[in-house]
Amino acid sequence: MKARIARTVRTSGLISACLVLGLAGSVKAEGSPETGTNQGLSCLTRLYVDIVDPGSETFVWQGQGDVEVTSPAYDDMGVFSSGQTITPRAGLAGAYRVEPVEDQFLKDEYGLMVEIYDWDLTVFDGDGGALVGRVWSLVWNFSAPYYEEVDATDADFFVLVPGGTPGETAVIQIDFEGLAGFIWRLAVNPRGAEVGGEYPGHSVPSTGGNFSMHGEYAIYLNPPELADYTHTPPELDLFAFQGGATGCNAIVEGEGGAFVFETNVEGSYHLVCDLNGDGMLDKTDLEDLYLFGDAVPGENEIAWDATHDGAGVAYGEYECQLEVAVAQIHYVAEDVETCYPGMRVYELEADLDRRPLVMFWNDSLVQQDAVTWQNGDVPAETSGFEGVESGPFGQEPVPHGQINPGDARAWGDFNEDGLSKGDETLLDTLSYLDSVRSEVVIVRVLDPDADSDADGLSDYEELCFLGCDPDDEDGDGDGVIDPLETDEGNPRDTDEDGLPDCMDDDDDGDGVLTAEEDTNGNGDLFDDDSDQDGTPDFLDNDGPQDSDGDHVPDAEDNCPGVANEDQSDLDADELGDACDPDADGDGIGAELDCDDLDDEVSEAGTWYLDEDGDGYGADGQTTEACEQPDGYAARGGDNCPEVDNPDQADSDGDGVGDACEDGGDKAGCSCGAAGPSGGLIYLLGLLALGLIRRR
Repeated sequence: MKARIARTVRTSGLISACLVLGLAGSVKAEGSPETGTNQGLSCLTRLYVDIVDPGSETFVWQGQGDVEVTSPAYDDMGVFSSGQTITPRAGLAGAYRVEPVEDQFLKDEYGLMVEIYDWDLTVFDGDGGALVGRVWSLVWNFSAPYYEEVDATDADFFVLVPGGTPGETAVIQIDFEGLAGFIWRLAVNPRGAEVGGEYPGHSVPSTGGNFSMHGEYAIYLNPPELADYTHTPPELDLFAFQGGATGCNAIVEGEGGAFVFETNVEGSYHLVCDLNGDGMLDKTDLEDLYLFGDAVPGENEIAWDATHDGAGVAYGEYECQLEVAVAQIHYVAEDVETCYPGMRVYELEADLDRRPLVMFWNDSLVQQDAVTWQNGDVPAETSGFEGVESGPFGQEPVPHGQINPGDARAWGDFNEDGLSKGDETLLDTLSYLDSVRSEVVIVRVLDPDADSDADGLSDYEELCFLGCDPDDEDGDGDGVIDPLETDEGNPRDTDEDGLPDCMDDDDDGDGVLTAEEDTNGNGDLFDDDSDQDGTPDFLDNDGPQDSDGDHVPDAEDNCPGVANEDQSDLDADELGDACDPDADGDGIGAELDCDDLDDEVSEAGTWYLDEDGDGYGADGQTTEACEQPDGYAARGGDNCPEVDNPDQADSDGDGVGDACEDGGDKAGCSCGAAGPSGGLIYLLGLLALGLIRRR
């Protein structure tokens, strides 16, 4: 285990630390203590130092020889000797380039290491305190005494990576245990090593002069003070393959097509198609299609021409999947003979916690030089399609072998001749902080000459240019084969409804199915031309019209202006009920007929206001309605409109009901002085008769 250097967190939230070592009485901040005092810094390394406050901060180089300094504005600030204070340009914050004039080591005439010089580059604040997390390089170049274990380093490096959204930065820590190289260098970028102008995404030999490694991400010696330790979780949508003019899911070699997708981040994409049919979408398998590159927010397109490694892909159907990642690195180690027990990678969080990340690699082009470890295992050729997850930070690494799985990427065995798969090799390791994967889509690679339905049109033409069914010569079943429903091999959409004629059962959109426009019944739709305009009815928008869209031609429609697919005609007058002003033929128009579909129901009746509810209403207060309204009666003539008298009795026949006559002469007597009543006269008569009998 290596000793870990304690670090502190500033109250501002930015990571910083001060490390003071008593070496010759000077302050040592960042340099040999981090890389290892047995690793000689090459003058090929361009160092950079971050200046945040140019008004108070200074920096000092200590090492063998002078350094040349360039400002962030790219102006030459001059040559400075070891120990000399360098003052930033007034008001100019940013990264100052510091280039050692000499190697920080000495070799003899035989190329053997004689001496390694300690070096450091220190940023001081206004109080003279050393600031940590300011020194970095894009490509680190080192020389070591030899390949043996005693010459190895346990250095850690901290990579500042984009977090997916402008302004966001995350940090990935590369943790080495036992890294040994004689003359070695490392760089980090989002694509890996370049070979012949392309990025294969896997390890490659570094001989032949047709390779290069680019450093694009700053590699710090300590956690970067400028990082904000954030990233945006990636999202992925609308992943599909689009081929030909129709955007089909098929392709033929040479014609080209594209995978399309949308995302919310600036990151990287990984596209894998299972070409070898093993059921695994493996970015580390050279037999599978693996395309990768930069992803941007919004729409993205990945071109593909149905080739793999310069050869055409076999005809068939293939599963493909897309992954979008953020904060991605390809760590490329050049000519590192040994890394044992291995390297691991972590997300460094703002509180300095480390989250293990998954590593991917493919060493199949250099695996033949792998050496056997003492346990009898050999370094794994690939990480496998799921990758290898780094072990917990601070625990001893377990080398991941071809036989025994582990949690560290390892190779070499410190042998004295330096032979291993890392020798003269660009070993590439991929990792990222976060990613999202799509659903699997199917892509068909077609034989350009295949014609499954034998209709004279190739499957590719039908699928990807005409929009037809390649497995059925009459895809829409309308009686016209697909070749005759094209415009001399070009797509045709007569009614411009978005469906090509070969898949449209009503080509001209007139409401009459194409198959039903064979009016003469001879099976040939091309000789049916009702209006004699030279265009067959099934392609003639001027042919049998269906103005109301009820699928009944106007010439046969009993209501051509009103949709009535059932053509109902209750009174059989050849005028459909939907547009007949007297549908039931009872002589009463629909506007007056209480039920125009029932000839036994006529027009509205007259109803009389019945305020007393006795079943008789007032003659002068009526309404017209098909049904009896509340408060109305079917009969009028109420002789007592305000008094309930259902018998309508009127003893004196004066038109006013007895119920509403208060006293008075019901027999029709005059209104003069009242005379003796009939009863009284009768009584008087009896009395008179009695007197007569007494005499």
